[in-house]
Amino acid sequence: MQRMNSRRSGFTLLEVLVSTSVIMIGIFGIAGAIALSEQLVMNSFRADMAANCGRAALETMVTQNWMEEVESSSAGSIVYYNWMPGQIRGTQNRNDADMNGEDFNCSDHIRQNNAGRDLENNPPHYDKTLNGDYTWIGTIRRLSSNYCEVSAAVTCRRSTKGTSYISANVDSIRDDFGNVYARITSLSEEYQEEIRTGEYVYLMDSNGTNSASHAHWYHISSMYNDGGSIYLTLRGPQWTGNSTGQILTPGGVLGAYTQVVPINLRGGGERD
Repeated sequence: MQRMNSRRSGFTLLEVLVSTSVIMIGIFGIAGAIALSEQLVMNSFRADMAANCGRAALETMVTQNWMEEVESSSAGSIVYYNWMPGQIRGTQNRNDADMNGEDFNCSDHIRQNNAGRDLENNPPHYDKTLNGDYTWIGTIRRLSSNYCEVSAAVTCRRSTKGTSYISANVDSIRDDFGNVYARITSLSEEYQEEIRTGEYVYLMDSNGTNSASHAHWYHISSMYNDGGSIYLTLRGPQWTGNSTGQILTPGGVLGAYTQVVPINLRGGGERD
């Protein structure tokens, strides 16, 4: 009589466990890739929004000739827009009726909805669906007798009424191999987490908040804390200023955009 083979074809428990583990790893990998792609898409959207806002803000300052506020100032003088508490347009004595907080809302610039409107007789109509999400601050610094540097920094979810800003003293500023290095020597503890890698800060030399022979926006590419001092690596224009100075930021700056323009675009003579 022929003996029956006791072995039957099939999968062992170990094989099933290994196969299940491989499948689960693949599923988790796909889920992680989807989450990463969504984050990259969101970051790209934020970057595009910041770029559109920054360009529109520069156009606003230049075409409306905001540079006239530094026309009677000396080289290095700086005027800030929508930075400080209660401040709307600049540090000069101005009537707030000249502009209001909504003028610093980026959605006003990039979400116009004027189809079929007679713009010659009616003001532009704006879609305010992004109202308050993307706003901007302005900085104008006089470079010489004829030119100034106009900057717009785009922020997210910051009041358009000019709330507060962060100021910190820095030293050991140097430019080396395309990077600018600086050490924060004085920063209030409540603001230490407000300065982050990936954001922008306004670096100026030691002449003071309202005057600086050198001042530019820089992107924080890295930072670390050592012995109570915060060391920054900054990406941006070449630094030729002093080794000591200040950094200013409203916090949460997504992008900063700069243009050098003549102080008086309308030429000599009487203005409108």
